[in-house]
Order: sequence, then structure tokens, then C-alpha cells
Amino acid sequence: MPNPFSLRTIPLLAAASVLLVTSACGSEGADSGETAPTTSATSATPAPASTPAESPAATDAPAPGEPSHADPAARAAQGALAAVAGDVISIDRERGSTWSVLVRGTNGSGTEVYVDATNGTVSRKRSEQLPAVARSAAPTFTAVEAIDVALKAQPSGAVHELDLDRDRGRVVWEIEVRGGGNTEFYIDASTGEIVKQERA
Repeated sequence: MPNPFSLRTIPLLAAASVLLVTSACGSEGADSGETAPTTSATSATPAPASTPAESPAATDAPAPGEPSHADPAARAAQGALAAVAGDVISIDRERGSTWSVLVRGTNGSGTEVYVDATNGTVSRKRSEQLPAVARSAAPTFTAVEAIDVALKAQPSGAVHELDLDRDRGRVVWEIEVRGGGNTEFYIDASTGEIVKQERA
């Protein structure tokens, strides 16, 4: 007669073996130390905003058309030539910052220009007869160049009057400079040489 206990215990032992095997596999995976890779969400760092280019610093350069010379008489000459193309023949101080400038036009005609030496503004113009010395041709050495020569010789002064004239057969610029003594300069209108100078 078969043992009933033995027949019942065989299936139970088999089931227990299966449980032991699966449990061992599970614990082996847990103890292996391997972890599933994790992805960390990183926020995108915004690119630095570009800074606007700095505009160049303002300069003290004169505006287009504004006289650039330091001497008022020369500034008046520049202002007159901006209004009438040609060559300056004479410069005389009027009232305040206004100067009268005689210009020999490119067609040989004369124009008297009244100009503010501060900013080159022309208040009025009128036709004017040229002196004999300026009728045939314009001087080679310009009025502004002659002013520079005179002021180099007397740096502390300023031009008060300028005229194209003839001295001992030579065409010269007669320039009166005031400040640091009053001086009359005679400058060759062809070479820019100071022919003579004397106290005015």
C-alpha cells in the first residue's frame, strides 16, 4: 500500500523549489548594484543678449559749411567763399561779428559779402567794383594763407583788416594785426613771403 504522505508532499516540494529559484534570481538582480540610467532635465541657458554698439562720441568738429579757422577774419573769408565761389580780395570788420568780404568771382566780377564770422551766415550780398590790382587775375597766395603767415609772426594777435594792394611794383597782401601790438604786414601775394612789417 503506497504511502499517502509521500504522494502529497511531492507536488509541494516542487512548488517550493520553483519559489526558491525565482526568489534567488530577483535578489541577484537587486544586489548587482546596476541602476537604470536616469535623465536629468536641464534647462537651456539663454545666450547672452548682444549689447547695442555704442555710437561714436560727439566731437567739436564744425558742421558742414561752418567756418573752421580760429581767426575771425579768416572765418569770415571762409563763410564768404561758401556763398560766392572765387577769391577773397579784401576783408574789413563791420559791427560785432559781421565782416564785409570782397570776393573776385570765377567770372571776374566783384561781390561784397556781409558774413557773420561766428557761424558763416551771410546777411546780404551786393555787386562791387574790384580794385585795379585784382581785375586781371586772382592772387596766387590766398587771403587765408596770408592770414596764417601774419599770425605765425604775431601769434597773440588777430586780423583786423586785409587788402590786396601793390607796393613798389609788387602785389602784396596788407594785413593789419591787433593784439600784442598793432602791426601792418606786407606779404607777397605770389610767394607768401613777408616783405616788410611795421607798427601801425
